[in-house]
Amino acid sequence: MLRQLVKQTRVGCMATRGYANTAALAHEERLKHLNFLSQYYDAETVESILKAEAAIKPEEWAAKSPLSRMSPGYFDDFTEHDPFYDHATNKWTNFSQPRQPVPTEHVLGTSSAYPLGSLETGDETDSIVDTKFTENIEPQFHDRMTRNTRLLLNRIVKSQTGKGKKMQFCVLVATGDGKGMLGLGEGKDPLSFPVALEKAMWKATRSMKMVPRYQNRTIYGEVYKKFHAVHLTMRSAPAGHGLRVNPIVSQMCSMVGITDMTCNVYGSRNPLNVAKAAFEALTQEQVIPDSIAQIRGKKLVNLNETYFAKSD
Repeated sequence: MLRQLVKQTRVGCMATRGYANTAALAHEERLKHLNFLSQYYDAETVESILKAEAAIKPEEWAAKSPLSRMSPGYFDDFTEHDPFYDHATNKWTNFSQPRQPVPTEHVLGTSSAYPLGSLETGDETDSIVDTKFTENIEPQFHDRMTRNTRLLLNRIVKSQTGKGKKMQFCVLVATGDGKGMLGLGEGKDPLSFPVALEKAMWKATRSMKMVPRYQNRTIYGEVYKKFHAVHLTMRSAPAGHGLRVNPIVSQMCSMVGITDMTCNVYGSRNPLNVAKAAFEALTQEQVIPDSIAQIRGKKLVNLNETYFAKSD
């Protein structure tokens, strides 16, 4: 089959490649090319490759790159040691050394196992927080919020996967401005605690909501919230009463600017669930007098300002 292809393409080969030598040289060159292609392709594929080569103009053949070839780029059968790719030089019987040591001349950034780092020292850089946490938030506002942040929870969590247990750093923070704004954020990272803390701070900044406050010191009435196994009850308190609440709720109240309140936690006292229950209770479950008046179609009047105001 190969010799038949040589006879059919001998003339086209000489015209295409522009050889000025004898026909024997062209025949030998073509036969060598066909033998090389036959190592990787069948006869039909080789015939289609020859037809494609015959359709190329002679000037394009002359201007082609020397590295371009119509065959796979494997030049050896992997039986010899390569000084660049094969870093292990020790014998397989010597188990005192690793069989494939980590190369010191590895180019940084070319593999997921070697993250980008400093070209001088090779130190790995910290992971970058995902842009979905930082978009539409001014850095100045985030920096101002991080100054008033409390760490509520710091632990290591493990999840069982098909490849074993996967460890992650888990951080829960609360942030606020002390004037009625409260945010709660949870961050996880498998490699670094500071990165998990940074993620939690950005999430807390994004989740900030307004907390209604009566006289800027306590909540409105009594609030009950059930979150999973946590049963949380909050009650307003008179001035000077102080915070008689769960420690997690106390730190959140200090972030939002509440100074007088009573809170009871029944059932589970898991810090993570208690924090989420308190956040939802403060931001969603309070009944404001203005909303009651709007539902009833009444007008809310402040008696202190209307009837007991001092006359000029």
